[in-house]
Amino acid sequence: MFQKIKMYLLLPGLCLVFTTGLYAQKSPMKWGEIPPEDLTMTTYAPDTAAQAVVLGNYGDLEIDFSRGDIRYTFEQHRRVKILKRSGFDKGDIAISFYKKGEKISDLQAQVFTPDGKKYSLKSADVFEEAVNENWSRVRFSAPNLAEGAVMEYRYTLNSQYFFQLPEWYFQEDIPTRWSEYYLAVPDWLRYVVLSQGVDANVLVTTQGRQRMLVPGYQTEQVGVTGAATVQRGYDQVEAEIKFYRYQMKDVPALRPEPFITTMDDYFARVRFQLGATAFPNRAIEPVMGSWEKASKDLLENERFGQQVSKSKHFKRANDALQAELAAAANNDEKVLLIYNFLNNTMTWNERYSYMATSDLEDCFEQKKGNSAELNLLFLALLKANNIRCHPLLLSTRDHGRPIDLYPIMDQFNHVAVLVEHGGQLVVADIGSPYQTLGFPRTESLNGRAWLVDEANPEWIDLPALSGSSIKLATLKLDENGQATGTMQYRISGYDAFPWREKIAGQADKTAMMKAVLSEQYPDILLEDVKAEAPEDRSKPVSITFKCTLADMAAANGDLLYLSPVIDPLFSENPFKLEDRKFPVDIPYIFSDKFVLQLELPDGFMLEEAPEPIKAALPNNGGSLQYTLSQNGNKINLVTEVKIAQLRFEPEAYAGLRHFFNLLLEKQQNPVVLKRKN
Repeated sequence: MFQKIKMYLLLPGLCLVFTTGLYAQKSPMKWGEIPPEDLTMTTYAPDTAAQAVVLGNYGDLEIDFSRGDIRYTFEQHRRVKILKRSGFDKGDIAISFYKKGEKISDLQAQVFTPDGKKYSLKSADVFEEAVNENWSRVRFSAPNLAEGAVMEYRYTLNSQYFFQLPEWYFQEDIPTRWSEYYLAVPDWLRYVVLSQGVDANVLVTTQGRQRMLVPGYQTEQVGVTGAATVQRGYDQVEAEIKFYRYQMKDVPALRPEPFITTMDDYFARVRFQLGATAFPNRAIEPVMGSWEKASKDLLENERFGQQVSKSKHFKRANDALQAELAAAANNDEKVLLIYNFLNNTMTWNERYSYMATSDLEDCFEQKKGNSAELNLLFLALLKANNIRCHPLLLSTRDHGRPIDLYPIMDQFNHVAVLVEHGGQLVVADIGSPYQTLGFPRTESLNGRAWLVDEANPEWIDLPALSGSSIKLATLKLDENGQATGTMQYRISGYDAFPWREKIAGQADKTAMMKAVLSEQYPDILLEDVKAEAPEDRSKPVSITFKCTLADMAAANGDLLYLSPVIDPLFSENPFKLEDRKFPVDIPYIFSDKFVLQLELPDGFMLEEAPEPIKAALPNNGGSLQYTLSQNGNKINLVTEVKIAQLRFEPEAYAGLRHFFNLLLEKQQNPVVLKRKN
């Protein structure tokens, strides 16, 4: 019999039989066994306001070499007590996974109600849906939730993506009684551990040794019938195993508040990123590489750099642009023309990405694209017309702050453009016809961005940009408390962009302004409303109108009680918590100024008014002014608030909260007018 024999030498570490089952750390919670004291619990003593509490959350991860490649198996078992009806949303579960290379299996969920009944999740109530081109998720709602119920679920995630292991959250917006993450990883895979908000004492790493079989060769014998017989040979290798066991107990809730990026920036958690491999008989090989290599790889990638460097990907867009560029006198005019051309031509599909998923030529034909496609097209057109520019990779505010220590590409989800204009480099972000060049979308304002350049990639600090509004009211008050007169708005920077959108989308400008003011003055009457949003977006929006405020003041005998501040920027203090554990992070600096000139009814004088105040935050972080005076039969009011600092650390929170309390106190305290005898 004629036989054909093939020999394959297998690379150590790429085809390994690794049995970590001996080291698996299963959840100490027994599935379906709820302690009576948990079922009868009505409040959680450490946090009596909690709507729900995580009773236990256990994760177990093992690296798996048994299939001839490197994978991991991750199991999670989570149990939650529902204390209030407002906590029912904790029964809505979504588990994300990559469409290719990952699989969710063995999903189970059940609910135990206080009356002793058990309800199990049915397979028909589990749904799989696409999130975007790369991600999917499994969704379900825990069945028959009730106040006092305990729900639990468990599942297994099998993944080929061992470069980044599942991150683990010890902390949520509800308290956690116990959280534990256990990993068994061979020393051949060297992970960088990134911890946040975690006490170092809970990061426990131990080591042990285990013998395993390593494939040394593989033969394939093909007989005359064509049938093949595969034989493998193995060597025994002793491997060092690292065991990570992370535990936290009685973790307080961290509830969101205004002016925050994302709570993911502050929840206690750990992440694992593969930094290097150290397979037997081979040198240690870095995996992360360097920022220089990451930049080079991106610029050579067909979904990033090649879309910009090869004209076939944007030829039709560039051809369509040339007629408009013919009138440009200089590069500054070219930049504006290209920026406006794309913003007026293209539509954002509401998806962030730092890579193009479609060819730029196709996006231009469809007049739609994700954030990367729009900005890469802008970059391509700039470069094609000899404009100095660079791509900027960003993580949006709700995606989390980027880490500059390691070239972890998954931390980015957006790309913008750094372009020379007006003698300086400004950040441009295609996606809205209402935004000004140099003012990227507010979600992009996340502190830092990474400039992609083959010769000199670098991290840059994003500039502190601003928004401002000035409102001037000239009114006459009668003895019944009704005021008539005119108001003027002048709005610029970031504050102007939503107004531009309102003006463009609302033909009835009277209805537009009534919607803005009717919450404070439900019966307001408006006339001659004029709203101008100049085509030059660097110029402010201006709005003027006549108005009648039937109830600006409340009459009580010889007294009029006046609330003089119209359309305040803040109607309540945005900071409710007495103590805040995470920073206040404001996307852009802002100022709001209101000036009132009010003619009093005949015979009335100013009787009582809040004391004038001028206050400032430390380090020029902000200022507050409130002054009111009478001049003849008129009173003049000026109130102004400025925030000139983007970030306030937790230790500055009390002062910031007091600052806004002062503002609200002055705005809400009435001015008293009295009829002269």
